[in-house]
Amino acid sequence: MKKNIYIRQPVRKLIHRGSPRVTGRFASLKMKRSIPWESLLERDQIHILEFLRDVKAYHPQPFRTQYRLDDVVHTYVPDFEVECTDRIDEIHEVKPDEEADNADNIRKFDVLSHYYEQEKQSLFKVIKESEIRQKHRLDNIENLFRFLHHRPSDRDVLKILNTFDRREEFQLRELLTHFTKATLFSLLSRGELEMEISQPLTPLSNVWLGSNRSIC
Repeated sequence: MKKNIYIRQPVRKLIHRGSPRVTGRFASLKMKRSIPWESLLERDQIHILEFLRDVKAYHPQPFRTQYRLDDVVHTYVPDFEVECTDRIDEIHEVKPDEEADNADNIRKFDVLSHYYEQEKQSLFKVIKESEIRQKHRLDNIENLFRFLHHRPSDRDVLKILNTFDRREEFQLRELLTHFTKATLFSLLSRGELEMEISQPLTPLSNVWLGSNRSIC
């Protein structure tokens, strides 16, 4: 039985159009609603959260936190609260590398990390741009998401299961001789088929049945 997803509205309104910042919304299948983002880096992190199998739900700008640093009280709003299936929940701050490595920010993040660990039993993580935009991973995820809403036919699903009864892994080019790209990429985007997501997605990529599969 699937667990219910509890939807929370952001505590801060999305920056209005007319702002010099690039903003928008992402149509989330996992959250069953549109998710606001306030930078291209946040948008890219949403793609990753949407794809990760051990992320049950994620909430943008979920709450305000007051913390004290150098005898001054500050207010902080995280970028995301992330509910995980097999580990403690996480609080994410998304930052370009130079901002994440800034000495003042590191002091602030240390205070916040201790607070969330003690008060919310959550792990505070600063997600750097270099981690989000790892070579190949983000490109693969964005490419697969174009096929997320495609529904393979029951006949194709049965044929795929029968195919993997013969072998544990196939090269993508072998499967493409029997199934459409849309069918295979849709199943890859949902975790029903899997590949090494950090490697280039090519006809030579190895594909296997996913641990997240519902097709069987």
